[in-house]
Amino acid sequence: MKKTILAFALLFTFATVAFAQHSVLVAHSKPVHMSVTVPEFIGLTPANTSPVRFNRFADHIAERISGGQTNLMAISTTAPSWKLNYNLKTTRTVTVCAYASNLQGAGTDKIPATFISGQSINNNTGYQWFGAAADCTQGANALLLDKFASNGSSLNNGGDLTEGFSTIQVNVIPGNMGLPVPTPDTYRGHLYIVAQAL
Repeated sequence: MKKTILAFALLFTFATVAFAQHSVLVAHSKPVHMSVTVPEFIGLTPANTSPVRFNRFADHIAERISGGQTNLMAISTTAPSWKLNYNLKTTRTVTVCAYASNLQGAGTDKIPATFISGQSINNNTGYQWFGAAADCTQGANALLLDKFASNGSSLNNGGDLTEGFSTIQVNVIPGNMGLPVPTPDTYRGHLYIVAQAL
């Protein structure tokens, strides 16, 4: 009996030692490469793009001419704005410019875009006239709305920025640039903005 117990004890010891001596087997694959491209982007979406109507211009002309005024102006009841979103390298500078066309009548008469002015929502520098703007290179009759150094992504900095006008007006001074009092007509044109990452 003692021999049997001893035999089992020896067998268990040998089995334990043999198990302990087994090495862990490991197989490594070749690496699979991973990559993701995060693109730079800049975009504009409409916020308030109701038509700009200088509805009281006719009233102002009648009132001001009869009152001896030489500055015929009217402020639009709506001011267009857009939402700017971006994800840019921090080495870039962002400019936002507005561009306006002349206001054209049915005939040859027009109110030049340079007689339109506006105040930016973000660039608190008072009224600016459409015309030559050094930072705006995408067309004539421009007005700088905003300019800032990129801070990465708009999503990391409080969300989309609002760009556009707080107010916009047309202001005709008869005799300035040879322009007479506009002929009675409806004058139409358009404006748009361009955001650039330079």
